[in-house]
Amino acid sequence: MGSDQTASSQVAQAIENAMLSMSQELQRREEMHLRTQRKMSRVVVFAVLMVLWLAIGVALLTWSLRQDMGRMGEVMGAMAEEVSGMTGALGDMQAGIAKIDVSMARMVSQTESIDVSITSVSESVAVMPGMAESVQNMQQHLSGLNEGVVFLNRNIAQMSQQVGRLNSSVGAMGYDVNQMSGPMRMFPFNR
Repeated sequence: MGSDQTASSQVAQAIENAMLSMSQELQRREEMHLRTQRKMSRVVVFAVLMVLWLAIGVALLTWSLRQDMGRMGEVMGAMAEEVSGMTGALGDMQAGIAKIDVSMARMVSQTESIDVSITSVSESVAVMPGMAESVQNMQQHLSGLNEGVVFLNRNIAQMSQQVGRLNSSVGAMGYDVNQMSGPMRMFPFNR
């Protein structure tokens, strides 16, 4: 019986050791599972906080964009009005230059007729040397004036052409401003 008791005691000891070992293993696994759960909950909390921060950032950016788009629409409208006014002013300027051009053409013909008159006076006073010399000087000065007027006339015509090109460019710019502001009207920001 003694050996039965020893065998039973050894079996009981072996079972107790196995149970203790199994209990320790289960406790170790439970601790590992808890650590994993804590880590996962931290990751989930961090992810939720990041999504929250991103949502706040997107909301602020959207608000800022809406404010800026509204201001941009106002600026584009004002710019279109200014370009339209500039086009009108350039048209007036071009009309004024055209009037100057017509006046300069008349002035050229008048200086030419004065030159012809002075030439006939010069021929009439050829007998008086002092007066003939003064008339000849006048004729030379008038010739220079005539050349200056012709040169000025050419420059005014060129300026008129340039203002015409500038006017068409400003008109195109006004069209471009209207085209640029077109997409702004599609956005809900200006409502």
